[in-house]
Amino acid sequence: MAAKTKKEEIKLSEFQLKQNQGQILSATMQCWLPEPAELSLLLLDEKGRVYLRKNELLPSGKNLLEINLDNLGTGSYRAWIEWNGKNFIRPLTIVRPPDPSWFQRLKEMIFK
Repeated sequence: MAAKTKKEEIKLSEFQLKQNQGQILSATMQCWLPEPAELSLLLLDEKGRVYLRKNELLPSGKNLLEINLDNLGTGSYRAWIEWNGKNFIRPLTIVRPPDPSWFQRLKEMIFK
């Protein structure tokens, strides 16, 4: 009787945020695919609103999936990633410092 071989699975890391001078620019995720495939990604906020849709054809092996965060504000998001009919969810939290000009205007209004 022949031994069963274990089918290789996709492997996804957690998101890593890329910053430049304190500004969050993008999030990257390492992924390993056993075969070339298209990944579909939906980024949703806590209320289920879709902020980003991305489809990317990736080769087999180790890959880096990157998403741009320029237009996203502070908040908690969930990335829904679909590959070959399987779904994966990865959390993503963005914390941006307040706009100094906004904060300065607020101080001026309060302490007139």
